[in-house]
Amino acid sequence: MGFVLSCWLCLITSFIVNHTCGASASAPSRILSGSGTGSGFRFNENYVVTWGGGHVAYLDGGSEVQLYMDQTSGAGFSSSSSYSSGFFHMRIKLPNKDTAGIVTAYYASFSTLYN
Repeated sequence: MGFVLSCWLCLITSFIVNHTCGASASAPSRILSGSGTGSGFRFNENYVVTWGGGHVAYLDGGSEVQLYMDQTSGAGFSSSSSYSSGFFHMRIKLPNKDTAGIVTAYYASFSTLYN
């Protein structure tokens, strides 16, 4: 069986709230915004939310998505299809406030999800 590239994004949010720095634990922060694969496409036609569905907001009729994080969780998604080759481009921007302990990552997997 050949390598099958299944690109997926996990935003792992394990951060320490430091009250002396004035970090707000109650308000979620937007950490990623993105669009589908072109005009006329909906995000959920090409991607599936793998965890943290309550931390995903769909905008502009579903053609744009925003992932949120709070003190306890974040969100992640993967492509709906598997690919043996291809190109993936993304931009990740951290919140503009205290980001101590936030881990934002992109993962490419060569097997099925979570194996």
